[in-house]
Amino acid sequence: MRKIKCRGKRVDNGEWVCGDKFTIGDKVYIIYNPEIRVFEWRPQESGCQRGIQGFVEVIPESVGQLMGSCETGEVYTGDIMTCKFGGGGIKTGYIEYFETHMSFVLADKFGRNIGRTRNMWSVEDSIKELPEGGIKGKVIGNTMDNPELLESETE
Repeated sequence: MRKIKCRGKRVDNGEWVCGDKFTIGDKVYIIYNPEIRVFEWRPQESGCQRGIQGFVEVIPESVGQLMGSCETGEVYTGDIMTCKFGGGGIKTGYIEYFETHMSFVLADKFGRNIGRTRNMWSVEDSIKELPEGGIKGKVIGNTMDNPELLESETE
């Protein structure tokens, strides 16, 4: 079974945290300490049982799944990248999972697929270890912190 790593922005201080995602009701949490196991859940007003460390509430819209690596490090859904494609063109967009394609794609600010290659974005390739160098592109921001990076794209 494949382990799925996620990233989310903390509700309490806005910092990014990585780990396992779980949901209770409409709240989303990231377990950032792998030693923590939640066996009993007794919600209080704060949303977490006092004294339990290792997981935090995150902004649901900020949660992205790890899909691979690139020249600048890990790549999560929601990351904004500049990527080189087969024809030599460079495109800027954000990483999104398209159910219809069953793959990760580079999408424009309108959510349209602007780039996908089998060896770059397919689910099969994201499951196995990417070759050294990974995706040919660079993460330049993300849709939560830097949405203006997508504004240069035209309709």
